[in-house]
Amino acid sequence: MKGHEGIIRMRMNGKKPAIVFIQETMYATDWEQYGDYPTVCIKPDEDLHLLDLRFLVGLAVSVSTSEKNRLNAFQSICKQYCDTVASCLVVQNEGKKTFTTIEGEIWHR
Repeated sequence: MKGHEGIIRMRMNGKKPAIVFIQETMYATDWEQYGDYPTVCIKPDEDLHLLDLRFLVGLAVSVSTSEKNRLNAFQSICKQYCDTVASCLVVQNEGKKTFTTIEGEIWHR
C-alpha cells in the first residue's frame, strides 16, 4: 500500500479529506505535494485482509479495481471503516492509459 501516510498525518492533526481514492493500479501518490485528493494505491497481489485501513474510519472512499472478486473484498473491508463507499469495476482501454467503468455501486452507512 502506498499513499496512505499523508492521510494518517492529516487524521493525527484533526483533519480529514472529503474523499479518498483507492486504486489497484499504480497511480501517482504525490497528492500532498499538489493539494489533490488523497490517492492510495494497492498492488494487485496484496492481501487486502492484511492491510491496516484504520485511517479510513468515518471517511468517504472511492475504490476501483479490474477484478470482480477483489472489488467485492474491497467493498466488504471498506464498509467496516468508512461512512460511504463508492466502488467500480474497471477495464483498461486497449493501448491507452484510460479505463472504462463496467460496474459500480455506492453504499452509505
